[in-house]
Amino acid sequence: MSERDTPNHDLLHEILLEEEFEGIHCLVMEEFDDALLGYYFAESEEDGRYARAVYSRELIIDCLVAQSDFMDEPAAEEYFEYNIMRSVIYTPKTPLIIEDIMYRRTLYVVTENPVETAAGDHPCDPTKGDHCCDS
Repeated sequence: MSERDTPNHDLLHEILLEEEFEGIHCLVMEEFDDALLGYYFAESEEDGRYARAVYSRELIIDCLVAQSDFMDEPAAEEYFEYNIMRSVIYTPKTPLIIEDIMYRRTLYVVTENPVETAAGDHPCDPTKGDHCCDS
């Protein structure tokens, strides 16, 4: 087996080897190492405590284009939806794939304080009261 350049995967592996995480496992998609954003811990009665890798959907598509000699972005998106998203949702402890709003550069700018906006009028609900960034 050839050596792969997977610094994000390697760093996650090192973190999970630390004593406080002993026995915790995490499924990774090594071929999409450049799309690995981080991890979080989950727990279930069946599986105990485990880590879930978190990937950027957009960066996975970039990886597919970069790794292919024939795939452009629309073809990579189709491949992603059909071959990746359809399979990972049925796998236990599967990595999470998120939409990366900063990657798309379509972040909606909030001009009103969402705390003062009537419930249901604003797409982003604050998690708790006023925040210093809201002023």
